[in-house]
Amino acid sequence: MKKTIAVLLSAVICVSAFAQGNSAMSFSAIPRDARTLAMGGVSNLKSLPVWALGSDQFDVQAAYASWAPKSGSKSSDFDFNLLGKIGSKFVFNITGAELAGVPYGTVSSLGAPSGTFKPSDMVLGLGLGYNILSNLSLGVNLNYLKSNLAAQSSLSALSFDAVVAATFGGFKLAGGLKSFGTDVVSQSGSHFSLPTDVTLLGAYSLSDGQKSRFDFAAQIDYFLSSGFRMGLGGEYTFNEIVSARLGYNYGGKSVLPSFVSLGAGVKYSGFKIDLTYLLLSETLGGTFMVGLGYAF
Repeated sequence: MKKTIAVLLSAVICVSAFAQGNSAMSFSAIPRDARTLAMGGVSNLKSLPVWALGSDQFDVQAAYASWAPKSGSKSSDFDFNLLGKIGSKFVFNITGAELAGVPYGTVSSLGAPSGTFKPSDMVLGLGLGYNILSNLSLGVNLNYLKSNLAAQSSLSALSFDAVVAATFGGFKLAGGLKSFGTDVVSQSGSHFSLPTDVTLLGAYSLSDGQKSRFDFAAQIDYFLSSGFRMGLGGEYTFNEIVSARLGYNYGGKSVLPSFVSLGAGVKYSGFKIDLTYLLLSETLGGTFMVGLGYAF
């Protein structure tokens, strides 16, 4: 069996730059699109399909992120999301993500070099939303999570999300439970909890009736195993084409460290591109994400 000190360390730190607290699979709690990350990690709820797509029938997005590139635990993140309507009442989404760490050398039981190994995490999700009333929706997700900690060593789990959302004019409110599931059991028999959290989100949209729109949002997540985080975000959109974003995430001891976020986006004829950069963070400083999408 291949053994190395790096293997032992990876069982503790995995590939994630965000691992804090006593939970496993902490990567499942990080933002998965550039707009969300730019808004201080405040979800646009595309990850839980509780609101319709407006006049669009489908929305497909792909994103790439370089997490903590200045640290020893840097990693690359590839994300995909497809959101679509089913009739007038249902919305579905399909998500996929892979978080790849830095390869390290391995050695045999005799101490001789035996190759390299790249640790990685993976998320596959399927969600369904239902419009109970014109202003009230319910969204549920089923996620398969897998961590390849080291050669011949991996962890896997199933998690569930459930969120209720309501709209009141320009206000949006949502709350629920995310990353709920059974304990993660290692090959040695150790038990770890998922980063289960109770979430509450509020958003407000203000338009001047002409070309300018302002969006403000706030979100609190209480992680049962590692305290809470709070995100605040603002977005200015001109003529439904160009957007500028600013956000702040207070992470405390949660699975998502504190950071300030800057972002921008352009949308035209259904195509969109979003860019986000994180700064003023000891752990995640220098992180950037770029997203591409098309709605039709």
